[in-house]
Amino acid sequence: MKICLAVILTCVLITTACVGQQTYEGPFVVGHTPKDHLPEVSGMVQSREPFVLWMINDSGDEPIIYAVDIRKGLLSKHKLAGAVNVDWEDLAITMPRAKPDSSSTAPKVIYIADIGDNNAKRMTVTIYRIAEPDVFASSTIPASEIEKFELTYPDGPRDAEALLVDPLTGELVIVTKRDVKARIYSCDALKTSPAQLSFRGELPFTLITAGDVASNGNTVILKNYHKAWEWTRNPKEPLWRALLREGKRIPYGPELQGEAVCYDAGDKGYYATSERENGGEEAPLFYYPRTSEAKLSSGRDMKLPQINVLPVSGKTGFYRLRYTVPELQRIEIHLYNEGMFKMLTIAEDTAESGVQERELDLRKFPSGSYAILLKTPQSQTSCLLEHVFR
Repeated sequence: MKICLAVILTCVLITTACVGQQTYEGPFVVGHTPKDHLPEVSGMVQSREPFVLWMINDSGDEPIIYAVDIRKGLLSKHKLAGAVNVDWEDLAITMPRAKPDSSSTAPKVIYIADIGDNNAKRMTVTIYRIAEPDVFASSTIPASEIEKFELTYPDGPRDAEALLVDPLTGELVIVTKRDVKARIYSCDALKTSPAQLSFRGELPFTLITAGDVASNGNTVILKNYHKAWEWTRNPKEPLWRALLREGKRIPYGPELQGEAVCYDAGDKGYYATSERENGGEEAPLFYYPRTSEAKLSSGRDMKLPQINVLPVSGKTGFYRLRYTVPELQRIEIHLYNEGMFKMLTIAEDTAESGVQERELDLRKFPSGSYAILLKTPQSQTSCLLEHVFR
């Protein structure tokens, strides 16, 4: 992963549907996941060191957490002795005291969520809790320093990929993935095992793949493959209760297998990344700075592709796709449904530099949310299409 600080100004333009007043800009490509060590990033969280993220792979890897510097690449890896990676899906981090201090360099507490269950067969899921290791030196964490908690749902097994831990109280929240309406479960701060989760309500969307809580406890982010939402939380209310209010759409560009999100140090923005596609090249690490924190209100790299899609006036079910590539190069453009399954190949050819247009006939597709991804050998970009056809 060879990047410099200037790359933070490299913008991948992603045009989305209306998201109301924007609170974030971007995304900006700030790095890539380490190809040889993290082929299937399923969770990440900000470490106590600026520009360093903790990451995990999902099922298939050893029980290892990885420290990754977005500028330098892999820094260290830490194996949890006696632990098992059945299906690790998310990370959370808090200070080991009631009130977090995001500027402190003291070790924090990391929660590792082994909560994936594609076939909904696991009678219990597992949370591991460890003191944050040294990001600069690899280690094996002895079993005596690992807390293991078994959690049980009140209404049977569920598949989940999003873990939230309240930095103020230690309350734990799990949001499910495969339910038609994502379900919210919670329990108090983990002290004993097994622990019983309580059902708290539903969200009006599905396929939630990741989430995080700001270090000050004031905001919560959740995302699926197409969209991201943020909630403002009253510190005096339980974390789960905030999620029962309507979340605010925030800028996010669809990603293939996008399963990781976290706030940055100081809660000035958020990172998002995905698994590698079919064992291909490393995945981009995207950064979305808060508008008030952004230095370039409309900054983007004109050398990178741009893409947008709009309805064709008077032709229901037809759309005009416009895209720009910086130079003559091979491109792939595909249409994906909400679960990021490929529905249509729009183009696989060599495109000249400049603006290109294509008319899409999507009358055979049901109404719903779709993503259009454009890939070149060097980069990728995407846009969201809310298709309505009757």
